[in-house]
Amino acid sequence: MKAKSIVGLLLVLVITAGLVFGVCNGFNAFGKEIIPGAAKMRMGLDIAGGVRIVYKPEGENVTSEGLQVAQTILRTRLDQKGLNEATVAIDETNAEAPMLVVEIPGFTDPKEASAFLGKTAKLQFVEPDGTIVMEGADIISAKAEYGQVSDTLRGNEYFIQLTISNDAVQKFYDATSRLVGQQIVILLDGDVLSAPSVSTAINTANPIITGSYTREEAQEMAELISSGALPFTLAIENQEYIGPTIGHQAFEVTLKAGLVAAIIIALFLIIIYRVPGIITVMNLVLYAAIFVLIHQWGGITITLPGIAGIILTLAMAVDASIIVYERLREEIKAGKTLKTSVDLSFSRAFSAVRDSNITTIISGAILWIFGTGPVKGFAIALVVGTVLSFIMSMVVLRFMMKWTANIFEKPNKHVYGI
Repeated sequence: MKAKSIVGLLLVLVITAGLVFGVCNGFNAFGKEIIPGAAKMRMGLDIAGGVRIVYKPEGENVTSEGLQVAQTILRTRLDQKGLNEATVAIDETNAEAPMLVVEIPGFTDPKEASAFLGKTAKLQFVEPDGTIVMEGADIISAKAEYGQVSDTLRGNEYFIQLTISNDAVQKFYDATSRLVGQQIVILLDGDVLSAPSVSTAINTANPIITGSYTREEAQEMAELISSGALPFTLAIENQEYIGPTIGHQAFEVTLKAGLVAAIIIALFLIIIYRVPGIITVMNLVLYAAIFVLIHQWGGITITLPGIAGIILTLAMAVDASIIVYERLREEIKAGKTLKTSVDLSFSRAFSAVRDSNITTIISGAILWIFGTGPVKGFAIALVVGTVLSFIMSMVVLRFMMKWTANIFEKPNKHVYGI
């Protein structure tokens, strides 16, 4: 039992060292990139700069309400691309010519950023002669679906399920009644997005678009349609790369401060709790490595608010360990065996740690639902870090402490700091 416990702790130590090396330097295997490494992590605009795009609304319906609708649509597009740290703001410095300003961190090429953002034009459904049937404002949503769309022998296929407004139903029915056997062209920024044929008159709020799409094509088409419902055309007034708002220097200072704080916390844990403190430090290093790995694999943008979320959840993991160890001391002083004390300390600390983590997750979820931009990035870091810290504190740390109890079978005061 003692030998297996030693092997278990050594295995955790090796995995931790491997993950730390991987997240810092990257790791490739069989010609594939397994871990991107720190050099490829996406930094936020406040750390590494990014791209700034200014859009000028064009048309007759440029109102404050329309600007807010366009702002929401662009925000949705950025979120769909995973660019949670990007910001979309309305610049009304010139009331006669308001602008929409989009700032996207992590990019140095404005054209690349525009490609990620996608087309931002006006969506139109038109008849072959150019008559407008519906516009983007008539589309409530569009989703890619898979299934059988008719009684023919074509079988299952990918298609786009539309949901249109009640006012648009009659317009669409009138048009499709006239155009049976002809095409309705879907235009985005004047370019043909699709030209499906009308097989029958459509009198429903949920028409479908078919066209032998692949899964990726159907998904892309649905995203373009659902996010293309702009009340007016947006023209790119200016796009450029801008420097960081706080810069690498502030980022480096933050990292150094975090490193100093981590060393002080590690020394505190080791001095006060001895061997359990060493185990906690190992667990926290493993937690930090996994957290960074999640950000690397998920392509999550790192910003100063996000780093604050990471540090906060790291502190929560330390707090959970201290609660467990204080319980452990009480059980040992009560005369219980070491293995029993370890089991009881985790069991009795579980409810307190669980409840504190649940309240934090609820707070993070509310921030994510109602927040935008950096607030949303902080919320993601907070929720992911809280869930991960709970697993590391209540599951991984428990195994490590059980192995330690098998190695040091007697509750020696020099080992456990009693």
